Parts: sequence; C-alpha cells; structure tokens
Amino acid sequence: MDTRTWARSIVGTVFRALGIGLGVAVVIGVIVMIVQSRSCVPEEDCLATVGGIGYGAISGGITVALAVLLLSIRRGVGAIFGAGAAVGSLALLATPWGAIFGWAEPLVLLAAIAVSVAGVLQRCHQPAGDGGRRWSRPSRTSILVATGVVLLGLLPLCLD
Repeated sequence: MDTRTWARSIVGTVFRALGIGLGVAVVIGVIVMIVQSRSCVPEEDCLATVGGIGYGAISGGITVALAVLLLSIRRGVGAIFGAGAAVGSLALLATPWGAIFGWAEPLVLLAAIAVSVAGVLQRCHQPAGDGGRRWSRPSRTSILVATGVVLLGLLPLCLD
C-alpha cells in the first residue's frame, strides 16, 4: 500500500470510528436520560441530563477505541496503528476525569505519544515480496510528523 492510500485509509478509519462512537453516545445518552428522568421529583433538581451526557461520553469513547482498532485491521492500515489509536482515544476519554486529579495534561501527552509511536512503527513494518512482512527504518517524514504530534501533546504541559 503506497503512502497516499495508507494516509487516506487512516483518515477514513478515524472518521468512521468517530461517527460510530458518536452514534452510540447519542443513543446511550438519550436512553439513560429518559430512564433517569422518570425517577426525578418535580420539586428537586434532576441530573438526568448530566447522567445521560456522562454515560454517552463513556460508551461513545469506548466504542471509538474498539471501532478504530477493528477498522484499522479491516481496512489494511495495520493492527499496530489501530492499537496505538485505541490507546490514544481512551487516554483522551479519561482526560476530563483526570482533570479532577491534575492528570489532564499528562493524559493528552500519553495520547499523542501512543498515536505517534504507533504510526511510526506501522510505517516501519512493511510487506515483503515473499508475502511476509519486514522491518525497515522509519522515513524522515514519519519522524517529523510524530515529533510534531508529540510537541502538540506537550503544549498543555508547557502552558500550565
């Protein structure tokens, strides 16, 4: 698979996984909100909307992680990239809850490192002519892109 096709496959995989996760998040969020609103008393504040958003975000994030892993394998992007993107999406999912304990910035950095390392490793694990796979040196472009992603992940730590 040449570089342009591989890059398009990554974009397609990520956007499809985000779409699937958003759909699951909306459905689960609405169901939880309806179920929780039935037990609300009219005189009290009802947190059914907050519960629906929370459950929707958790279920949608987990769905994105699973979908990006499975779609990466199915579309030929590679299991290494899929695993890194899944770890990155789960780290980003944990960021709002990590902010309570001061771990938001390191979780963003973890997500950036996971995705960039997975991208570089996947590009190094190329198909060989005999039907197998071989390891090669990473290209300068993949190193520069990975460095840029990690530097963007470091940005919240530097601004803090």
